[in-house]
Amino acid sequence: MDGSSHFVTVTLSMNKDNHSPPSPNNNSLVKKSKSVPNTPEFEIMDNHLLQSIKETFTNSSFIGEMTNLLLNSDVLLNTLTNVVKQVCQKQQQQIDFLTSELKEVKTQLVEVQFQMNDHQQHTKRKGLVMYGIPVQKDENTTNMVIEMGNSLGVQLNDAHFYSVHRLPVSKKSKDKTKQSIIVVFLRLKDRDAFYDSRKKCRDIDIYKTVYINEHLTNYNNTLYMYVRQELNKKTIFTRNANSTVSTAGKSLTSQIDYVNAYLALNRPVILCLTETWLDDSVQNSVIDIPFYHPPLRLDRDRHGGGCAVYIRTDFHSLHLHEFEAAQFEILVLRITLSNKMSMIILNVYRSKTTSIQKLIKQLDSVLEEISNSKYKNDMILMVGTSIPTISRGPLVTSHRLRK
Repeated sequence: MDGSSHFVTVTLSMNKDNHSPPSPNNNSLVKKSKSVPNTPEFEIMDNHLLQSIKETFTNSSFIGEMTNLLLNSDVLLNTLTNVVKQVCQKQQQQIDFLTSELKEVKTQLVEVQFQMNDHQQHTKRKGLVMYGIPVQKDENTTNMVIEMGNSLGVQLNDAHFYSVHRLPVSKKSKDKTKQSIIVVFLRLKDRDAFYDSRKKCRDIDIYKTVYINEHLTNYNNTLYMYVRQELNKKTIFTRNANSTVSTAGKSLTSQIDYVNAYLALNRPVILCLTETWLDDSVQNSVIDIPFYHPPLRLDRDRHGGGCAVYIRTDFHSLHLHEFEAAQFEILVLRITLSNKMSMIILNVYRSKTTSIQKLIKQLDSVLEEISNSKYKNDMILMVGTSIPTISRGPLVTSHRLRK
């Protein structure tokens, strides 16, 4: 042993009889190994062997050859590819699950926010906001409202109010001398009478610059003011804290901004429209509205007629084509309400070419078919224009169904 480097080659070969080498557990080998003395010479040989193996495996050429062998191994590459694919698939599944869960949570959060807003608006239903009344020294706001009511022809006294107070000066106020006054009535009837008389202010000199509005929540007021800026403000107004859009135009496509504004401001469960003037060339994507299902449609053509119904996405509905007839514009659907009660809705439009007698006969036929179907126990709601009176079952007429 001269200390020089040695390369050791270990070869495993079959014996002459082509039998496998003896098992390491063979007793004879164990005996022989016990008889091998643990001398310094053997320790030196072991150290040289370990050193030679270490140098061989850390040699750059050896590493390069092994790397090439591994990279050119189809088995290894396929194994690595499959492992990576499996990991990526699991990660994608987790991403899809979390994305779906986040979307659901956001939807629920929006719904909770809307419910809170509806609750807040309900608490303000008896309130009015008065703008433009100058601040007076040692003023009594209750007496000021009573005097204004008398001038408008509404007899009021202290017993009619829950509270009357002026809002404090805010940084956004343009005129610090005319802060708004909040008036909360005890009875909705008195509040409505005072609100309905507001147009008389234009005829009284001291009240010409006074405006009376319904008391809206911050969200509703912001949305209301935005819509008035974007659309014709003369067609946007509120009634019972619900914003109303008044438009004489026809065709849903040309009035979609107004419909969108109305649904955003009021969020009714269902909105029934007639004279939509649609045909197959108009895709639902053109008239889709956020938080509402794609509209159920009964089209005629682009020059008149037609029915459509928007239903909020948190309610389930079914279009009942089996009760519709081609020659009549009667859109029939079934909606399931939050209390699990179901209701049949007929959105009816009578064209100029359809007589009242024919429409009554057709409606009577539709109601008869419903009464003989599996939906016979459902309440029926009829909406639309020029609806005739029909004395049959639990029939209700209304222009809008609210939650």
